[in-house]
Amino acid sequence: MNKLAVIALVLAFLVACSNPPPSGPALNVTGTWITGTSLADSAIYRLVQSGTSVSGNFTGSSSGTSCGNLGGSIVGNNLTFTIVVTSSNCPALSRTLSILPGSTARVTFSGPVRGDIFQAVVTVTVEVSGLTHTESFSMTLRRVG
Repeated sequence: MNKLAVIALVLAFLVACSNPPPSGPALNVTGTWITGTSLADSAIYRLVQSGTSVSGNFTGSSSGTSCGNLGGSIVGNNLTFTIVVTSSNCPALSRTLSILPGSTARVTFSGPVRGDIFQAVVTVTVEVSGLTHTESFSMTLRRVG
């Protein structure tokens, strides 16, 4: 084999290796996501995806009363969104999170989405009178529609 043939073969191999394999279908998170086993016993997150942006709303239960809007983004298979909760916009969740009147909680969900399962790390940051407290915990959300 001559030198030109070897160089051409090496170049063809390098080009083939430098192109990433085709990616799978893009992540789609549009739908209704819940934390419990049914709509009746769950916090409900209604997500709408547009490109890599996510918007929607959150209700503390199946009552349909919105507790606030959410906004976020998708990077690869990871979803991140944030909800701002006050004692006035979501009284039930405010009691659960111990949000005092006049304080605000920023609740951020972040983690991988695999099919209809969102394995999130939830970070709650509560601000009151200029003081801030942050806690994190894990939560699984499941898409039901």
